[in-house]
Amino acid sequence: MQQWMDWTVKISDAITDDVQAKNEINQYFAPNNTEEILLTYGDANFGFLHISLRHTEDFARMFGVHGNANLLRFLQDLLKDGKYKTYGYNIRQQESRRELVVIYQVDATKFVKVPIGQNGMIISAIPSDNTNYVLSSDY
Repeated sequence: MQQWMDWTVKISDAITDDVQAKNEINQYFAPNNTEEILLTYGDANFGFLHISLRHTEDFARMFGVHGNANLLRFLQDLLKDGKYKTYGYNIRQQESRRELVVIYQVDATKFVKVPIGQNGMIISAIPSDNTNYVLSSDY
């Protein structure tokens, strides 16, 4: 990949504007005063490199997204309109950290699960044809 630049989106644009959900999500990010979600290059454990290494084939199979540039564009488009595409979310304990998993609905049967740390960093993006999470909100 050519030169990488971190990409951010405001939480208010990336996650549902349902009032009850917003309150819970804002409390989740409050300890770090986080106002934006950050997609950084990362490494094998988080960020775009992790997504590229672990889920490229899944994005190609489910959404026809091929190559890193198209994958990045797909994720950016999904997140910048995320408040309209949020299917649900779950705040869970994952090993030693808490994470917010936002589930975005791409079409009737296809979803992308995006775990986000309390610092706003995107940990991963996982394509799915089911939700398999108990959602904190049903809206």
